[in-house]
Amino acid sequence: MMSVAVTSWLGKHFGGFIIGFLHGGRLHRFATYNGSKIEALNLRDHDVDLTVVNRIHRLSVNALRSGGGLLQAPTHSAMDRRIIETLNASIHVVLEDLNGKVLFQGAGQHAGLETEGDLGNLVQMVL
Repeated sequence: MMSVAVTSWLGKHFGGFIIGFLHGGRLHRFATYNGSKIEALNLRDHDVDLTVVNRIHRLSVNALRSGGGLLQAPTHSAMDRRIIETLNASIHVVLEDLNGKVLFQGAGQHAGLETEGDLGNLVQMVL
């Protein structure tokens, strides 16, 4: 699971993220709140590349959009906005230690993917 977003809190806005990756019975946490950092984030029309690092590990994710449908989404006053979301994205993940030793590498199909909002602003706020 991963989410990268601009969040509002107490009248302020900040870029942040939370990622949980379960491998070998251990949940690897990458998040703004635990000091993890985004090393790279590239958002394009049909794919997302993200690399994050914490004190112990680096996680690289590439998600490729395939198809998708329009969903209702909220505005300040109603559910009158439309966004594209897919449950058919393909995803490639690499988990490695900070010395570059690959601990996991794999790919999957039928992942959920949604990119929405002011993505240029998002990238600036989280990098």
